[in-house]
Amino acid sequence: MTVPRAHGWGEQYPQYSGPAGATGYPQNYPQDGYSQNYQQVGYQQAYPQTAYQSGYAPMGGVSPKSRGIGALLAFFFGFCGAHNFYFGKKNRGIAQLCMTGGGWALLFFFPVVLSLGIGNNTVIGIFELVRIVGVLLLFLGVGIWAFVEFIMILGKAETYRYDGDGLVIQ
Repeated sequence: MTVPRAHGWGEQYPQYSGPAGATGYPQNYPQDGYSQNYQQVGYQQAYPQTAYQSGYAPMGGVSPKSRGIGALLAFFFGFCGAHNFYFGKKNRGIAQLCMTGGGWALLFFFPVVLSLGIGNNTVIGIFELVRIVGVLLLFLGVGIWAFVEFIMILGKAETYRYDGDGLVIQ
């Protein structure tokens, strides 16, 4: 059987006969450096594995944290992320704390600093704009965020099913 030329360079493909008389497989092609011995004698694992190596707690553990206490913290102190710190979700707690601090700074501190020695109507308009941004950040940003997380804690949402260590919150 003649096979067409490979890419027009004039090379011929080897003839194929396949296993047990089937056609279409290479015949007697060389396998330099390879052996056909597939036996595994005395298999031993190269690196011993310990039972627990990842940074996460084993599945099935129960957290000592209480869902009720977390819900109370979210309702009363959610604006500063107390419930997230309680559940071990530090990054989220820090974000809420920073947004609360920024909102209070925009609401009270920056207008007082800007008003020192300045008193025309344009600057007063800027003060009011800064205060509006502070109110929006505090009440609409952090306030609604904390209230939604309060509902999520009570509703056992996936985010608050496990604490920061991966243990199930009861």
